[in-house]
Amino acid sequence: MQIMRQSGSVFAANQQTTAFGAFNASQKSLLRNSLGNLLPLSRPKNSSLQNKPFAQKRSEKEKFVGFLYGSLSENEVAVNDHWDAQTILLRGINLLNFAQDRWKLDFGDDEKKTIALGLEFVEKAKKLKSHDQLLSGSIQTRKRIIRAAKPEIVPQPTSIDPKE
Repeated sequence: MQIMRQSGSVFAANQQTTAFGAFNASQKSLLRNSLGNLLPLSRPKNSSLQNKPFAQKRSEKEKFVGFLYGSLSENEVAVNDHWDAQTILLRGINLLNFAQDRWKLDFGDDEKKTIALGLEFVEKAKKLKSHDQLLSGSIQTRKRIIRAAKPEIVPQPTSIDPKE
């Protein structure tokens, strides 16, 4: 008797979330099929969870089919409050670290693992987001400084010199 296992993805193809809004269709496909997003599931469980949002996949309390009630791998995924590109990348790197330790493989450092996973664009997006937040923060800070330093202009009475 052969036991059939199926791999499900945590981030589903039809899942439209703000967590993945910054990525184009090709990048979303890479994320969906990335090692860090795949999870071995039984066929029935995969069928029942496949297109649901992450929060429902974590725990379907009424039916007890969520990741919280599954294998160790499912439990590890379920501890996350959210599922985004950075989480997928980190999980992929952790799985490569496991393979590296277990089978004495050498994938290199985290940067090389990110390249091996094909997810360099996640790091670039993270840096851009951080840069945008920094820029946004510095713009807000500049505005506060300018407002604080800018003396209120109070109209001064002017005297009229009849000679002019």
